[in-house]
Amino acid sequence: MHTALPYDCWKAIAEHLPQDDLPSLSLVSKDIRSTVEPLLYRKISWPWDEPVPTRRILRLLRTIMHRPELASQVYHLGLVSTQEVFSSEPWTPPESDIDWDTEQAEYRDVVRLAQGLVDDALFPDAGKWKQALQEGDPHAFASILLSRLHNLRSLRLDYMFVWMSGFPGLMLKHALFPTNLASSSAQTLLPDFQFLETVDYGSNARIAERIEEEIDLDTVEGYPDCEPEQFKAWFYLPSLKALAIWLRDARDIGNKSNLHQLHTLILARATISEQDVPHLLSQTTPALHTLHLGLAYHWGQDIALANGTELLRGIHSFAPSITNISLGLEYYPPTFGEYYLDNEQEETLRAPFEGFLLHMKSARKIESPVTLLVGWDSARSLDDLSAILPESVEEVCIRLDFGGVGSMDWTVVSLLEWVERHLEGLVSKCPNVRGIVLRAWAPLKVDWSEEKRVEMDGLGV
Repeated sequence: MHTALPYDCWKAIAEHLPQDDLPSLSLVSKDIRSTVEPLLYRKISWPWDEPVPTRRILRLLRTIMHRPELASQVYHLGLVSTQEVFSSEPWTPPESDIDWDTEQAEYRDVVRLAQGLVDDALFPDAGKWKQALQEGDPHAFASILLSRLHNLRSLRLDYMFVWMSGFPGLMLKHALFPTNLASSSAQTLLPDFQFLETVDYGSNARIAERIEEEIDLDTVEGYPDCEPEQFKAWFYLPSLKALAIWLRDARDIGNKSNLHQLHTLILARATISEQDVPHLLSQTTPALHTLHLGLAYHWGQDIALANGTELLRGIHSFAPSITNISLGLEYYPPTFGEYYLDNEQEETLRAPFEGFLLHMKSARKIESPVTLLVGWDSARSLDDLSAILPESVEEVCIRLDFGGVGSMDWTVVSLLEWVERHLEGLVSKCPNVRGIVLRAWAPLKVDWSEEKRVEMDGLGV
């Protein structure tokens, strides 16, 4: 009686069901399973938490390899952890949910097929790929799985892929920029991801492991080293509209990227140089309406805003059209507050940013460090907060970045008091603002972040 309904009716019903209910529905009958099965693969979203789901990756890869027609049904792939991004716990390689030494025989066929693809497509560093597959590396298997999904619309990958291997970016680079020798094989066997519009490659990167008091900053790497060749290709996807990425290296990104198509660009905890920013942003167009520019500076090696005029030039290139702008500055690794900056020097470096947000005449959402907006002196008084904000603004977030700097004068309390002093003036000149969010994090605690909201209630709005 169930299967008496036409195919289109069952399909319409199934499309409105929660993804978790589809497996149960597919067990009702063979006819219903044939109808529901494509939807089972439409959205694959698995937490990339410890232990990482290696077994599920292997089984799905086996299915896709044996039934390649199912690959076209996968529109969305997400492998992202749920870990707190403010955690400063040690970075240790994740454990797998499979004991590879005892269970690898069960997946010998998957290893053989994956290694065969590496050979047939003439992957660079094929030996590294094949060894990783032989050793059961889940990041390698997930990257081979990705290479089969030619119909993807959106992709989200955890920061561990950037950190542990860079395999997804290396595969994509080979697919889009094969060497002359490998050109025909790569173009035949690897997709160009022509439908992939939304990408998140490691933007959930958490703060670097905090240092201990007795350790010299000059000897601490902060973030682990990673493969520098993995980043370029993400900027050249043919249909890219939204990109979020933990960008560790930008040297290989040329002038002919597809950034001109972007409406959203998120650079999270990027360890690129400030000189790289104008080069990237100059390739965007008025289509870009949302930008988060988060820069991370290595203690003892980098100085925030040392090339601030270059950074400001990049920001000004899109200022007239941007509607959502977010900026973040931080030093890594986080410290216990015993390392200090020269605040007079920092104030000099910040000076070119005085009133820089006023150029963003269409901005509705603004997020910025207080040191960039006002300076390092928490006692400084402006006529009113609205003097540094565009009239178009509707939502404001002020960040307490540089949380591990001992000479940081601002605190949550002093920032809150400063904002409250200027609320009335802000309301009179920026009537669309409904509240101000204060955001802070503290490296002294393992998992701690705080967000306060200052409402405009009681001020006649």
